[in-house]
Amino acid sequence: MPLLNLTLKVWRQENAKSEGRIETYEAKEIPTSASFL
Repeated sequence: MPLLNLTLKVWRQENAKSEGRIETYEAKEIPTSASFL
């Protein structure tokens, strides 16, 4: 089964009044059958 290496950029914000930021996550060896929501 083929595997993927993904770079995910996720917006993080603690609450509506706090400053938000983008965090980067490396997801390695993810099966092509995986689902992301």
